[in-house]
Amino acid sequence: MSLRRVFENYRGFRYYKNNISILVKAVYRTKNNTFLTDEQQLNYSQTILNFYRSVKGLERANKNDGLILQPDNFKEFDNQSFYKYVPNHVLIQSIKKGIFQLGSIKYYKDTENKKIQDNMEGYSNLVINSNQRQVAISLMSGFNFYIFCGTASCNEPDHMKNSFGQRIIEIPNIISFAKAIQKSIGAIRFYVNYIHYSDLKTLVFTDNEFDVEAAVSPDISESIFDSLYLYSFLPSLFAKPSGFAPEKEIRIVFEMPRDVKKYIRISNLGLLDKIRII
Repeated sequence: MSLRRVFENYRGFRYYKNNISILVKAVYRTKNNTFLTDEQQLNYSQTILNFYRSVKGLERANKNDGLILQPDNFKEFDNQSFYKYVPNHVLIQSIKKGIFQLGSIKYYKDTENKKIQDNMEGYSNLVINSNQRQVAISLMSGFNFYIFCGTASCNEPDHMKNSFGQRIIEIPNIISFAKAIQKSIGAIRFYVNYIHYSDLKTLVFTDNEFDVEAAVSPDISESIFDSLYLYSFLPSLFAKPSGFAPEKEIRIVFEMPRDVKKYIRISNLGLLDKIRII
């Protein structure tokens, strides 16, 4: 199936392939034998991001952590205990009945709950070194993923309880739990990773096979779509601004065959056998 392209005012070009989309917001290409320094890369990311934030009336982004991301910054979560803080009413009315909710990047961007709202959800800046050129691409992706959030620790309860709720659920075997949810919602696959904290979510890497010329055209190819979908996966779904760092978040994301709604609620009493209420 060929790509479908839709221009979204003040947002960029949204490309659809087989009911999955990515939103390309800005693209920059250097001249031959020219590469941006780390500082220039961060300044560019900050400039592009602040333009789009100003359109929405949001505060300016900063680069106070000065952090450039590399692919090896991201770590998979080993199969140890996973904790989730919830309000008491959610525990009683939903979880004890086997009802669990998964959000999407749109849910976390648009929620009115300021304690969990993240305007950078799904956003990333890619800087790709390819042979003698460099291309910087600002985009949003992850529209076809459902998200289940938790934390690696229950040793710092004050912040977590104030932000998310007073009750703690322990999931001793997160892989078994995730497989059960995957089956319930018909996900293609799932991933469990630690969140990495970076204000501008700028990922820099080298791919000498990447076609820089094709990437800067509005009529991108399916192979460019596939590359951007793959490369943006980690910073779009597993990076958050540094203000969220106290949460020490672990995230399970479920890849769906099409873009998803804001959230999904599933009812599965079998999941109660995979959790422990603390």
